[in-house]
Amino acid sequence: MKYYYILLALLIPLALIFSGCVSQKDTIKIGVALPLNGELAMYGNSGRAALEYASDSMGNEILGKKIEFIFEDSGCDAEKGSLAFNKLINVDKVQYIIGGICSSETLAGAPIAEANKVIVVSTNATSSKMKTAGEYIFTVYPLDEFEGKFAAEYIYNTLGKRKVAMLTCLSDWCEGLANTFTKNFVALGGKIVIAEKNEQDTSDLRTQLQKIKETNADMIFTVEYVKAISTLAVQKKELGIDLPIFAPTVIDQSLVDKYGTELEGAYTSKMTSKINNPKLESEIKIRSGMQNVDIEVTGARAYDILFLLKKSIENAGTFDTTKVKDTLLDINYDGIAGHYQFDSDGVPSTASYNVFEAIDGKLVQQN
Repeated sequence: MKYYYILLALLIPLALIFSGCVSQKDTIKIGVALPLNGELAMYGNSGRAALEYASDSMGNEILGKKIEFIFEDSGCDAEKGSLAFNKLINVDKVQYIIGGICSSETLAGAPIAEANKVIVVSTNATSSKMKTAGEYIFTVYPLDEFEGKFAAEYIYNTLGKRKVAMLTCLSDWCEGLANTFTKNFVALGGKIVIAEKNEQDTSDLRTQLQKIKETNADMIFTVEYVKAISTLAVQKKELGIDLPIFAPTVIDQSLVDKYGTELEGAYTSKMTSKINNPKLESEIKIRSGMQNVDIEVTGARAYDILFLLKKSIENAGTFDTTKVKDTLLDINYDGIAGHYQFDSDGVPSTASYNVFEAIDGKLVQQN
């Protein structure tokens, strides 16, 4: 019996070693860089839940290998994004990364990924810099140049506004979209009467809003994240500024539920999207434990990205990223959030948008 226990003690470590080797050999590790804490955690955790649902939907495997996600909090921040990408690539040794949500975190990690031939597919990076981020770097969300042009034309032609005050944060997304809007609005004949900027995480916009109040603007065009949009809505009302705002992407029904009075009459633009998976919202709620979840901005696109990668890997017949990047670039795929096709820079080739206005506590589609 003594020899039995000695033998068992020797065999267990060996079994663990070999099971680890088999597990690693039979697994595809996919890194995920999303904001899992802070003001954008709803988007990040919705994306995480959507990826888990997508993995289950495809049997948790790609080309015979089990899917293993490694999640990192990239915080919608360049520094955190760089750290997350570095850890996923150099410590976890992933060859694929889904994320980030923001342009800043994605662009910060892109050079690390490009140098290591790691494929990155962002859910929402929209900066024009994504065009030159590298041949292994992709985004499924249309670039700022599309939405900036659309917003300028809608405000000028449909709303009939000619004098706009700008209020934007200092992130890659904010500045990129603001620049594109300005270029197109001025080209149409409009005028930017003032352009104010603020830190991304600010909780006080009174100084900027007071300056805007003193102009002859007839609308505020603002590119901000959730916290600053909430601050803007509240402090604009406090200062008695009776100007409508147009805020791309960020205003959703949950924000209107919370700040209905302050956001009354506000406009937002969103990617045209008809989610064709009725279970997605309930699955994200169950898996994330959240009641307020994001479906259209990040959730559905995270779900679709996993299927894009699966199809591209299967088309290549290998996990070799030098080959998969080519099949991904050639993808022509209908996902639950819409159609996906990249141009030669690895960014979407087309885009369409809907405008919503906050009316009596509800976001109402206007076009």
